[in-house]
Amino acid sequence: MSNPLVSVIMPTYNNAATIAVALDAMLAQTYQPLEIIVVDDMSDDDTAAVVERYRAAHPDIIRYVRVPEDDPYRYNDKGININAGWSARNFGVEQARGELITFQDADDGACANRIEVQYELMQKYNSHHVVVDWQKFDEALNGKVWPVSLRGVSPANDEAIPQSDGIASSRQVGTRNDVLIPTKEILRLVYKTRPRRFFTRWDAYPCAGSNPLVRREVFEKVRFRPLWERTRPSQKGRGADRDFNFWVAETFGDSIAAKIPLVLWRVNSQNPAYQLDTILHT
Repeated sequence: MSNPLVSVIMPTYNNAATIAVALDAMLAQTYQPLEIIVVDDMSDDDTAAVVERYRAAHPDIIRYVRVPEDDPYRYNDKGININAGWSARNFGVEQARGELITFQDADDGACANRIEVQYELMQKYNSHHVVVDWQKFDEALNGKVWPVSLRGVSPANDEAIPQSDGIASSRQVGTRNDVLIPTKEILRLVYKTRPRRFFTRWDAYPCAGSNPLVRREVFEKVRFRPLWERTRPSQKGRGADRDFNFWVAETFGDSIAAKIPLVLWRVNSQNPAYQLDTILHT
């Protein structure tokens, strides 16, 4: 039985300098089949030219589209881009053909087995929604398989239970090149009675909220929301991707958060909370 098609939505805004890394990571994925949809959120740099070179080499995999209109509220009063690609993500979903949908930021990388591990977890726990953890971007790891022990933190770990059964974690750990992964990398699952604590902590991004793997039917009930609809619990508004993950977890009740660091994340220096969590991940 063949795997279902996964649509990778890659929103981009002026990422000419980094999008090749993101495309390389997705083209190296061990999971197949994939389609990659680059959604240009009104870039005014050379992003389109970079993507076109990749599209020409992989015409059956990569598509390039532009959002039909710009977000008039893209910048806040401090000049910071707060759009977070919410409209580009929704537009990309509308173009997607896959039964499953995931997202890849155009300035980040990923280990080659990121989607494969998420898919296996989704199948094992019959989940609508799976996120994995992140680590600081390292070009040497981009597009490479991160070893996940089948006897440790893995899709095959029978000690884990789904969200509907409460909160639990495995007691095994995975390995990477004979180096023990710290126990904080163990598989954790979400807490049923507090759905807003989907990521098990209140900190910013204890898991990689920008890279969920979700079933297509999720978008019949949950979409990415503009900032003015994301004012709880903080009046400043939480990130579009984190907000989306919380709503999916609350709506479907079967979300899985696996502390396996398969996303390679470039830290956004505009947000000091991200800097703190980066220290915890190094």
